[in-house]
Amino acid sequence: MAKQTKNKYNISSYQIYKTQIRTILNCHICNKSISHDKVEGKTHPSAFIDHDHDTDKTRGVLCYYCNIVEGQIKKMPIDATTYSKRLVEYLENPPLTK
Repeated sequence: MAKQTKNKYNISSYQIYKTQIRTILNCHICNKSISHDKVEGKTHPSAFIDHDHDTDKTRGVLCYYCNIVEGQIKKMPIDATTYSKRLVEYLENPPLTK
């Protein structure tokens, strides 16, 4: 599994994977505690190695939810910064509560 992970994410060595990536225990976005090992009853670990699909560069380690959101936000018709600002505005001032 480690060799597959190393190759899939273009990590230069297993040592980097073992000493840098596997030591990250919190999501780089939301700071939720994550695990690189499968927990009993789960189909995958809660830690996801995030990489840019265009450049194949590894960016960090995310929890399941942040990984999903990061992937989906790129599909939005507006850029991530604008979307994030509008989301905060929407949540702080829901238009139907006025």
